[in-house]
Amino acid sequence: MTEANDQVETDVVETPEVETEEVETEEVETEEVEEKEEVKEEETPEAKKARLARMAKQHEKKHPELYAEKKEVASPTQTGLDTDDIYALMEKKVPKEDIPEIRKYAKMEGISVTEALDSTIVKAILADKAEKRTTAEASNTGGSKRSSGKVTDESLLSNANKGILPESEKDMNRLAKLKLGVE
Repeated sequence: MTEANDQVETDVVETPEVETEEVETEEVETEEVEEKEEVKEEETPEAKKARLARMAKQHEKKHPELYAEKKEVASPTQTGLDTDDIYALMEKKVPKEDIPEIRKYAKMEGISVTEALDSTIVKAILADKAEKRTTAEASNTGGSKRSSGKVTDESLLSNANKGILPESEKDMNRLAKLKLGVE
């Protein structure tokens, strides 16, 4: 039975320590709430600024990762190109849509983009793509319809009613015949 009493005593000893910690935490929180209430009633604007500054410093100390400066400038690691490569691309006037292919070739060969621009393979690829672009620009692949030179009788009459007269003498004669009902 002594062993049972020893166990009970240790349980009793351990339990008050846990309860004491909880009580202390509650007391601290209660004191902070009371202080905040008092601060709200009696705080001057200067005191409020000072208190907020202290709170901000404490928060910054607890969470420094939130306050670390972040640079938005594109670095060579973000773009994958160093300044010499960018300058070489600009100097050669390489179109933006061709850059990924040049980078891919340079990576495969294990050379810089600047060196890749001097290779005959990349020069041939760029020349081919430039030719395709000029061909595409020159050929009219749009869906524009060519208008016929002849104006219909209905459009002549409706335009004449709106006050728009035809420019050619032939269309004027046709309009007159339509108005008079002569064929």
